[in-house]
Amino acid sequence: MRNQERASCTRETLRALLATTFVFAAATVASAQSVSPDTLLAHVRYLASDELAGREAGEPGADSAAAYIAQHMQAYGLEPSGTAGYLQDFEITTTISIAPDSRLVLQSARGTRELKLYEEWLPFNFSGGGSTSGEAFHAGYGLSAEDYDEFASHSEVSRIVVLRGGIPEDFDPHASDVDPSPRRKATLAREQGAEAVLITVPRIRVPQRGDPPHAVGIPAIQILEREDILTWLSDDELGVVLAAKVEPLRVKAYNVVGRLAGRDPKWADEVIVVGAHYDHLGMGGPGSLAPDIEAVHNGADDNASGTSVLLELAKYFAADMSRRPARSLVFVAFSAEEMGLLGSDYFVSNPPFPLEKAVAMVNYDMVGRLREGKLQ
Repeated sequence: MRNQERASCTRETLRALLATTFVFAAATVASAQSVSPDTLLAHVRYLASDELAGREAGEPGADSAAAYIAQHMQAYGLEPSGTAGYLQDFEITTTISIAPDSRLVLQSARGTRELKLYEEWLPFNFSGGGSTSGEAFHAGYGLSAEDYDEFASHSEVSRIVVLRGGIPEDFDPHASDVDPSPRRKATLAREQGAEAVLITVPRIRVPQRGDPPHAVGIPAIQILEREDILTWLSDDELGVVLAAKVEPLRVKAYNVVGRLAGRDPKWADEVIVVGAHYDHLGMGGPGSLAPDIEAVHNGADDNASGTSVLLELAKYFAADMSRRPARSLVFVAFSAEEMGLLGSDYFVSNPPFPLEKAVAMVNYDMVGRLREGKLQ
């Protein structure tokens, strides 16, 4: 009986939350319900302002956004549920530092050539650090799919793998599940036993804040795709001496967490999580639609809109106990979503309540877009 009652109560709560969201999206909420379309828009305008510089996790703009969200949770009367008030801090890797004495030397019958750091080679942002030397193994483009695997014909892979960037001209990327990204190629090489991977690129890209930071665990090196360098790399007996001295740069990011007790003491120990990520892309980079243009990426829809709805829902339910569901509500504004769901992953690993008490979650992401009068 209790399980049936629990399921019925949860469905009722979810219907109420979703119905409230649709009303918000259409901006037709009556003033008597204590929800203001003007306030929703004011939240979006602040969070998406140039002042916050795109709210990149770990940057001052994101910290200001976290403080803004926490201030409103406090004003609404939510119980702080972070590690320090409303804030739940965690560390993220934003980029890497590269020591100037890092070295890459090519050796063949031609002689010895040391490539120039930053001009002719550089670790990728996802590179691990380390030193190795030995004969290089050429694995073409390093692609692996069900019907196309350039590692499959080799029983043993050398410690150092050399790969071409991109895909072959006659290869149809839409006809396969292959991922031609340098990160995927480096991961595949590591899985084949490589200790380092060198991948040619049309231009050297200095690792930037906001690049996906997760290291692949081995040195992953970008090498300039220039004719004289390609000639060296194509030698059958190519020796490589590599010292990639990289260190991750770690900073703090913040989830913002507040709680409202449920109206029924019998169910109040169980939790419905209401979430939205508030971070965005900062000044652009790989996740942007224009990755080579450095400019403020305001992120009004992604996801100032969802954060605004989260705040107004918190205010709505906080204002009157009778509006609340039987279960408690935990409101979480996540950070570092754009870096790979890092904030939500940390929250799940370090919840402020027993995770088994969570019976449902509603997440709001990019809810500010109407098309032909319909919520998309």
